[in-house]
Amino acid sequence: MAYCVIIPLHHPEARRAKTTTLSRAEALRAHGAAPTNPSASWSGIRDDDGMVLFVLCAEDIRTDSAGTRCLLWSPGGGDSPERRERLEHCLRAVEHGQAEALLASARGMCVDPRLVLGVRVERHRGEYWAKWGSAGRMVMPPAYDALERALVAA
Repeated sequence: MAYCVIIPLHHPEARRAKTTTLSRAEALRAHGAAPTNPSASWSGIRDDDGMVLFVLCAEDIRTDSAGTRCLLWSPGGGDSPERRERLEHCLRAVEHGQAEALLASARGMCVDPRLVLGVRVERHRGEYWAKWGSAGRMVMPPAYDALERALVAA
C-alpha cells in the first residue's frame, strides 16, 4: 500500500505529545479539535481556524494512477449521530475547499498526532472521499515505438 507525502504538523499541542500514538479523541484534541463523542467521533473541527480534521484508517486508503483516496461517508449504513456528524464535516470541508487528515492504524485505535495530510474532500456518486496526491504514469504514443526502433537500428 502506497502513501502520499506525509508532512509533520507544526501544531504546538501535537508536537508536545509524549507518546508516539494516541487514541482518535486524544489526537483530535492535540490538533485543537474537540470531538463531539470521544469514543465514536472520527472527525472534528479545529477551534482556532475552523479546519475540518478527519481520522483515516490506514487499511481503508486506496492508491492508483489517479492518486490516493479514502472513503469518508457513503449513503446507507444507518442514521447514527456519528454518521450525521461525519456528513456535516464532509459538507463543511467541501465548502472550505480543504481539510486535514490524521492516519490511524489498528482499525482506528492508534493515531500518530505528529503526522498530517492535507486533503481535499470531493463528492462522487453520493459518497464523500478524502483525496490527495497524484500518481504519474507515462504512456508512450504508438509513433514513439517506431521512432525508438529506428534510432536503435541506426
